[in-house]
Amino acid sequence: MIHHISIEADNPMKVATVLAKLMSGRAREGFPFKHSCGAFSGDKHGTMIERWPRGKVATIPKSGPGTFETSDSETLQNHQAFHTAISVELEDDEIMEIARDAGWETAVRHGNAPFSLVEVWIENRLLLEVLSPRQTENYLQVMT
Repeated sequence: MIHHISIEADNPMKVATVLAKLMSGRAREGFPFKHSCGAFSGDKHGTMIERWPRGKVATIPKSGPGTFETSDSETLQNHQAFHTAISVELEDDEIMEIARDAGWETAVRHGNAPFSLVEVWIENRLLLEVLSPRQTENYLQVMT
């Protein structure tokens, strides 16, 4: 069970707000750290997608175990291999409308995968795979 992931964004609060809308949840600024924003699903697992300002990275603590430190990256990536899939209670057209309203690229991917999903390109650079209830059923049949 993954309870939260952290991603970077040029506009963390806008991204948090849009993702909270996709998850039928809420966005919170300055949580869990003053530089971050969280999109909470409101589910029983405490699922959250945390956003950090682009270029902010977690670093191995120099001050010892049990601490958390961040630093600023010297390089900014336009795209990255990291992506994740989430299940939501919305249908494809609703997912795509929310993404388009944010100005993000989106498409239904059928392709050669054994299940379909909606691609949402956060800030047109980071892939989020979003599964409607029907797509979630198909995904679980294939993956479990």
